[in-house]
Amino acid sequence: MFKKAASFTSYSQAGQDVFAYFVCATDRGTFLDIGASYPIVLSNSYGLEQKGWTGMTVDNCADFASQYVGVRRNPLTVLDMTTVDWSAFIAGNPILQSTIDYMSYDIDEASLPVLRKFPLDRIRIRAMTVEHDAYRLGTNVRDEMRAILRAAGYELIASDVIVYYLWKECPEAMALNGYLPFEDWYVRPDLVDMALANKFRAERKLWSDILSAGLRRSGKAWRLR
Repeated sequence: MFKKAASFTSYSQAGQDVFAYFVCATDRGTFLDIGASYPIVLSNSYGLEQKGWTGMTVDNCADFASQYVGVRRNPLTVLDMTTVDWSAFIAGNPILQSTIDYMSYDIDEASLPVLRKFPLDRIRIRAMTVEHDAYRLGTNVRDEMRAILRAAGYELIASDVIVYYLWKECPEAMALNGYLPFEDWYVRPDLVDMALANKFRAERKLWSDILSAGLRRSGKAWRLR
């Protein structure tokens, strides 16, 4: 089921693209989608691309690359972020040399090791959604990720965003009845309108409730279809 907010159609699992679109408030934005996975379904950047955004999609699984051909304007970069040469990566991709509107960051167990080396002093990002999977990885990983991002000047807007996924093979998911606190949403206060970003401020709320409240406060419509 796809989600629709005002004139923006979302393809994300938990409305991450809606958050990015309305906080960044542009139809000509840029994105960096790390852990992009499929080109359309559950994509945090496809809906933005449909609105006119451009950017980079990155995943370490080469099997996805062919699925992007003829479907996405921005091809998939196959890259293992745990071994990336950041200087070469930035030098070879001009989009990383200017402020990026939105970063989707979802690389499971690699999230913390990669974030420890991420050049946040060189790559400026207005808004980001960062998966920490605290429900299964514990709070230590999440808390260190938060400390890194706060030290780099990012403000946590929505903490422990909850997605519903009753994953029977995961004891932690079953113990939480499928309501999984899995992600944090951030902004750089000096790069966004904080009056707008603050409308999405929440703690341990279901993603759809966060967006419904935020868009209602912004005078925007929100509905599922």
